[in-house]
Amino acid sequence: MTLADTTVAIDYERSRSSRLQQIIQTHAAAVCGITVAEMLAGVRTAKDEARSLAALADFQRLQIPDALWGTAGRNQSLLLSRGVIVQTHMAAASFPSPRGQNEGYHRNRNGQG
Repeated sequence: MTLADTTVAIDYERSRSSRLQQIIQTHAAAVCGITVAEMLAGVRTAKDEARSLAALADFQRLQIPDALWGTAGRNQSLLLSRGVIVQTHMAAASFPSPRGQNEGYHRNRNGQG
């Protein structure tokens, strides 16, 4: 499972390209609650909301337990003190997956992952 950044979900919602869909499926891309909230914060109409929810439905969901949010904040603070900038949900997901993998994926402004 790979935790996808909100930028990936936004790009996917906007383009629904077959290439991005293949990446989502191949890497078992997932979103967490923060990503869902960020996506829905950008909706203006019921049609926008339906389009966002349809795009999000193609991602797996990563449940981040409440107990990990304190750890996430401390992880983020430590990383920031060392010059590494990460989003909060990426810091929260910085623990091994069941397969022992820590993966995150985001797209920069140039569309590169």
